[in-house]
Amino acid sequence: MSALGQSAAQKAVAVLTRRAYIYRYMNSLIAKPDQRCSDVTITGLCFAGLIESRIGSIESARRHLGVVRHSLIPERGGIQEIAEHVSKPISCIIIWVGLEFHAFENWHALDSAVNTFVQIMSAIGTWMAKLSLHGKPTSTTSQTEKHVHTSSPFFRFLKNHKQLFNRKSPFHRFIGPTCYEGANSISIQIRSHMALLWLTNKILWELRDDITMSAKFLESFYRWILSSDDPTPFGFGRTAKPTNTSVLKTLTIVGMMGFCSAAFVPEKNPAAIDWTSGGKMNENRHILRMWEAIDMLELLHLLSEESRRRVLCQLSAWLIGPEPGQSSTMLNKDDFEDLGDEMRLGWLDMVRRRHLKTAGKE
Repeated sequence: MSALGQSAAQKAVAVLTRRAYIYRYMNSLIAKPDQRCSDVTITGLCFAGLIESRIGSIESARRHLGVVRHSLIPERGGIQEIAEHVSKPISCIIIWVGLEFHAFENWHALDSAVNTFVQIMSAIGTWMAKLSLHGKPTSTTSQTEKHVHTSSPFFRFLKNHKQLFNRKSPFHRFIGPTCYEGANSISIQIRSHMALLWLTNKILWELRDDITMSAKFLESFYRWILSSDDPTPFGFGRTAKPTNTSVLKTLTIVGMMGFCSAAFVPEKNPAAIDWTSGGKMNENRHILRMWEAIDMLELLHLLSEESRRRVLCQLSAWLIGPEPGQSSTMLNKDDFEDLGDEMRLGWLDMVRRRHLKTAGKE
């Protein structure tokens, strides 16, 4: 064997040896009642999952993350009971890597998530349709009516909405039609874009009964992007120097969206917030924003490439308008019901294939 071959072999052995040591250590922590749900154990398993995904062991990575999400975090009392410096990176890692088979523990959990998806998407569609018909002055509007219109909260909302979502906005490239090209991929970039499209629509819908606060949110988030006062994925600390918006990463924008939106709760209708994660509204809202996006991402990956693209096109159209030749409302409640059925069938097929593989029949 050549020296080069020996070197490569030695490195491989060293990596496997180190890997085995780390897992023995993690297993020892999980076995200890006082360490099982500690920050160290949870963080260690999540980063082990991230590393496994980067070296190609995606199934092993998702198995680790599944244990964290469905066992350790519930035993700890939920994501909000975990320190922020831990909950932020683990939320990012799960968004990045995904859970697939390990996303939903059973049929009930899957069906509940699908029902929530159908309900929220249908409600957003209904609200967006009404919103597009409201507050637009016509050629017959009097000067007084025009003045009232331009000074109204809704006019400010429209102005800030256009400012954030127009084609020249630095935010546009994160939610425009090109952002989900290759939507069949499970790459970090695509998953981050999908999360951002969902979060942006969901937050605006939650603020639907408080148009003044909604306008403030749009303005604040736009300023965050312009100044690049961005929380980083793992620390959410403010950068010392402004960063050019052209180099901002999608997941950083996801973090900014969750962090900025935490300051905005619909005062006129607090019940408008439907935390799919079951969290408490007034605690660590920015963590819940990202945490609740995880189910959405997993549901989208149960769809065919074409169906997934239809959903992403709709989410994008609600924010920036439809592509040429399309309507801003491409999907209705019946369509979302059909997509929900496709998700259920996709999950059942995934479980079937998993069992066949485990039994050695595939």
